[in-house]
Amino acid sequence: MNIFEIINKSQKKIKLSKEDIFWLVAEFTKDEIPDYQMSTWLGTVFINHLSEDETSWLTQALSESGERLKWSMPTVDKHSTGGVGDKTSLIIAPLMASLGYKIPMMAGRGLGHTGGTIDKLESIDFQTDINVKTFKKLVEEHGVCIMGQSEDFCPADKRLYALRDATHTVANIPLICSSIMSKKIAEGLNGLVLDIKFGSGAFMNQFQDAKSLAQKLIAIGENNNIKTFGVLSSMNQPLGRYIGNKLEILECVEIMKNPKDVFEKYEDTIVLSLLLSALMIEAVAENKNPDHKLKSTLEKSFKTVFDQLMSGKVFEKFVEMVSAQNGDLHDFISEDLNSNKNPVKNLNPKNYIIDYKMKAQKITLTADSDGVMNYLDVKVLGFAAVALGAGRLTKNDQIDFEVGFYCYKKQGDAVKKYEGVFDVYYNNENKLSEALVILNQSFKIDSNITNNKTSNLKSVLLTKPTDLNLTVANSYLIQEIISFDGKEYNNIHLKTKFFEV
Repeated sequence: MNIFEIINKSQKKIKLSKEDIFWLVAEFTKDEIPDYQMSTWLGTVFINHLSEDETSWLTQALSESGERLKWSMPTVDKHSTGGVGDKTSLIIAPLMASLGYKIPMMAGRGLGHTGGTIDKLESIDFQTDINVKTFKKLVEEHGVCIMGQSEDFCPADKRLYALRDATHTVANIPLICSSIMSKKIAEGLNGLVLDIKFGSGAFMNQFQDAKSLAQKLIAIGENNNIKTFGVLSSMNQPLGRYIGNKLEILECVEIMKNPKDVFEKYEDTIVLSLLLSALMIEAVAENKNPDHKLKSTLEKSFKTVFDQLMSGKVFEKFVEMVSAQNGDLHDFISEDLNSNKNPVKNLNPKNYIIDYKMKAQKITLTADSDGVMNYLDVKVLGFAAVALGAGRLTKNDQIDFEVGFYCYKKQGDAVKKYEGVFDVYYNNENKLSEALVILNQSFKIDSNITNNKTSNLKSVLLTKPTDLNLTVANSYLIQEIISFDGKEYNNIHLKTKFFEV
């Protein structure tokens, strides 16, 4: 057996055997197969795909390439397929831990036009390069730990992940399935919630492709005794307001510290974070009691996570989590953190003041006419951030943590001439010039459209209900919830009177 035989089979659409795939993963892990040959195989798979059996075997081989964890307590995690401005893990992890759940979260770096949780955390010196023993210890002591992929934990997927990013072979359902689920199986999870993106800013542009991906991921979860939910969420506009590593940390800090004050500003980030958290509660509840009624409890769980966010306890757990992994919040918070060498001890979040110390330069891009905001291609917006230095074009690129965008307008918002549309944070004039050219291709101000409810942009505009009775069926953000048991949840409320903050 050799790599040329493997590549030849895949090029001719001949199904690989289980032995073929396990050999391929093992040899790649041992550096017996160089990157350029594995890239050829990835490119072939990207075009010809893998069968369900091949995908299952690849998932298994990747999960067994390193250690597999076992826990004495129920554990639950969340994973997103990636988007522009997607930073919900930074809120969900401390939220769930503050409620007493155990959250062993293995996160990834940016892929292509999307940001990565690990890159965002490393922008505050958060230590993500830790061994499995430390990972387990932190989860047991603090309820949560977020780590990157290490050489002893799914090492084969770590290398494939970086290679897929650099070779533009990310948006392939079998490769996505095997990458995501190998890590979750190795984590030893009981429950999992998947945020599957669709739209112009997602790897899966079409809703049906995203739904197919969700169904395949859920099936793999079920086959490995992981109760799994999938949320189909729109990426036809950036999530939240900030795009860029340290800037997205700022958004999350503002949400966790002052949720009532910033609710309208960051509504989509907050609502999605709460729904995913509520489903995580249900995933563990299903594991404990398969007979409990999800429909009657999901809204209760949603209320639970909402109240927890508003209580300030999530911010307290976030500071604890950052401190436990040697992170530094001094650029975001003044006073107490600067004067207290141990900010976790005797923590009083009410005394902390959000005071972001901006290091990048800033310019504001303004509208040249009246009209309506229309994001033409959110993926292009993501690549504009990469051009600034916020992401990687090759796996060895260095990230500038300070740069990125602030988005003043959501899809369909009215825009006045000379009004600010984007703040651009930059550190390099040449990169700024390149990024602005790309940025201007990602959106337009539609001057002939004044009412998004009747416009010809209806297919891309995310029309919000004007009342608080927001359900899955009429949400501008959540298209569908898919459960491992096949139940329908279109009438589940995402927003009720308790949202009047």
